[in-house]
This record gives sequence, structure tokens and C-alpha cells, in this order.
Amino acid sequence: MESGTLLLNFFGEFMAVFRMNFIKMSRFNEHALLFLITGFLVLIPFGRLSEIPLLLMAIYGVFVLSGKGRQLIPREQLILFSIIFLAFWIPILFSLYGSVNSERTFRVALTFLRLYFSGILVLYAFCFPGMADRVLKWCAFILVIWVGDGLFQAVWGYNLTGNPLGTIGGQVTGFFGNSTHMGSFLGVLSALLLVYSRLKWALVWQFLVFAATAAVVLMGGSRMGWLGFAFVVTGLSLWILARGGRKVWPRFVLIIVCVSVVFSGAFVFSQAVSTRVTQSLFLFSKDRELADMALSGRLTLWSTTIEVIKANPLNGVGARNLRDAYSSYADPHDRFVDRAYHAHNIILDIASETGIIGIIGYIIAMICMLRVWVRANSYEKERLLPYALALFAVFFPLNTHYATYSAAWSTTYFWLISLFCAAAAKSGFALPDGMTSHEAGETVRI
Repeated sequence: MESGTLLLNFFGEFMAVFRMNFIKMSRFNEHALLFLITGFLVLIPFGRLSEIPLLLMAIYGVFVLSGKGRQLIPREQLILFSIIFLAFWIPILFSLYGSVNSERTFRVALTFLRLYFSGILVLYAFCFPGMADRVLKWCAFILVIWVGDGLFQAVWGYNLTGNPLGTIGGQVTGFFGNSTHMGSFLGVLSALLLVYSRLKWALVWQFLVFAATAAVVLMGGSRMGWLGFAFVVTGLSLWILARGGRKVWPRFVLIIVCVSVVFSGAFVFSQAVSTRVTQSLFLFSKDRELADMALSGRLTLWSTTIEVIKANPLNGVGARNLRDAYSSYADPHDRFVDRAYHAHNIILDIASETGIIGIIGYIIAMICMLRVWVRANSYEKERLLPYALALFAVFFPLNTHYATYSAAWSTTYFWLISLFCAAAAKSGFALPDGMTSHEAGETVRI
């Protein structure tokens, strides 16, 4: 009993010192906010290290939400982000009932809270004038480094940190190490770079950035990344056409030529690309086994996952528990019996782990974000565009996906959701009359 009391007292004193000194030191100013928000993007390739800025953001978010800083967050944005978060979180709680592995599901539900509080900090940060522009600018330059590092690796065989080309067909891995994550993440996050270049850079630089990004995504060897990048480019193209009319048609001819040249070069010089493309062509075969091979066996995976859904329709088998339940529904010769970590499709993943309740939450979240986009004027849509395109690539169901409730992927899409909600503010990111940015930073103190 005494040890428990001592531990609580120590924790209380630690948090008091942390709040009074660290926050006072940084004054929670714009530079600290910008550093934390973009620091997450910097550390995504390095796995768990990205949790460091996220955890700091969550701690600060608690202080903001429980103090005067909450008054600066536009009410509409706070409600919007809260509803979207609850649309994902409540199904996880319901999935605890009858969960195959209740301990893991509870851990997912508990750690998901950090995504909410870190998102609160993003909403707060965007109250500072010009923060939205600076965040997008920094993100764009970080992604330029990703792309440049990928090109360097493609040419020299090693990236700037010494990582060699991947062992799966010699794919470009960049800072991500031996995996196909580089293509998958860059394909989605390229929206931030492409939109920023479209808004701020000369036409020649726009095409160079587009060609370089397309090349790295292709050589990343991830079909998830290819489709995600295609969704981003398609969405951005439609946006440019809607705004520019006929006068932008010559630009699209150049884009088509650029894509053709990049794809041809990648197919010829990259084994990862040629192997993936050749494999994917079997999808159009009338033979089911060949089609399954084209999808890396996912027809089998999806068929078994559907059986899991049929047996657990309401609340699923528990968040992150498909891996435990899969073997009970699979054929003994199923290649995924020991490695079905997730369903590789967002709809099947949510339905199998959190059931109909999870699908309803997914639909609610999508409707909330779509409603914001539809109701926004052209200026507001321009602010929302980079994050809207990235989220479209993340949540569009006709693609292969990472595990919805996994740490690496959930932190990434909730980071994007928080940026989307923050960018949706109609206040123009202005502080209340008479309040300086220093005074706004001081409101975080309780």
C-alpha cells in the first residue's frame, strides 16, 4: 500500500516538474508545435521512434484539453475530430465482448486514446496564424528528402543511411529498411508533396517532383503504393481540371508522357517493378489459381476472412485478433494459417475484427469528412486538398491495406485526420482579438 502511494506521489511530482519546466522552457510556442507535428513524419520510417513525438503531442494535448487552450480550438473542429475518433474507438470497445484475445484488444483500445489527445494538439496548433502553411511546407520538404534518398538508393544501391536495396526483387526501401513500406507510405503521403508543389513551385519543378516521386513509388514494389499514388494523382488531376478548364489540357498530355516514360524505365531497369507487373497480369486470367497468385494468395485470405465475419457478424473477433481466429476457419493447407496478421483490405479487416459496428463507425467517419469537403468553399477546399487526397487513398476500399488498428498505420491515418480537421477551420487560423501567439502558448498551463 505504501509503495503504491509513493509511486503515485512520485508520478505526481514528476508531472508537475515536467509541466512547469519543460513546457515553460518551450513556452509551447509555434516552433515547438511545428517540430512535434512534422517530427512524426520524419520518424515514420524508423518504426517505434515515431511514437516519441506522438507521445509528447498526446501529453500536451491533455494539458490543452483540460486547460484554457481548449478555448482557442474552434468548436466545430473539436466536435468533428471527436466524432471521427469515437467512430473508430467505440467499435473497438464493443469488440472486447467475446474477443478471441481480450488482453490485446484492451491494449489497442487503451493506446488508441493517444491518437485523440495528439490530434487535439494539432487542432490547437492550427490556431496560430500561418501554421497550416508551415506544416504543409515542412511536410513537403521532408517528403522531398524521402524521394531523393530513394533515387540515390536506386542509383548507388545504398541509401543515405546505408540501407541496401530490398531483398524482395531489389526494391527501393529508403529509410524504411528491407520492406515494401517505402512505396506504400510514400504513395499515400505523396499528396502533401504534390499539392504543395502545385501551389508553390514553378511548373518545371512540379513535373520533376512528380516524375521523381512516381519513380520511387514504382520502384518501391508495393501495389498498395501504386494504387494509392494513382488515387492521389487522379484526385489532384480532377481538381486541376475543375479549376483550370481547357487551358490545362496540354499539361495533362505532358503528365501522360511523363508517366509513360517513368513506368517504362522502371519496368526495364527495376526487377521489383517488372516482377510485380508480370505477376499482376495473371489477375485477368480465367484461372482462379493464377488470379490468386496474382493477388499474392489474397483470394484465399479473403475467402477465409469472410467466413470469420459470418461467424462473428456483430462485433467481430476483437481488434487485432484476426491472426488468432483465422486458423479456426481456414483450410489445413491454407498458406496464411500461421501468418494471417490482417485481412489486407480495410472493409474485411474492420468487419472481421469489429463487425458491423465497426463498419458503421467507418461509414460515419467517411460521411463526416465528405460532408466537410462538400460544404467547403474553393479556398477552404484548397487548404483541405492535400489531406483529403491522402485520406482518400488510405480509406478507399478497392485497394489492399495495412491492418486498420495496427500502431504504425493507425497513427499515420489519425495524424492525417487531425490535419484534415484542423485545416477545416473557417476562422482562417486567427487567434482571438488582442491575443498574441506568446499568450496563446501560455494558455496550455493549467
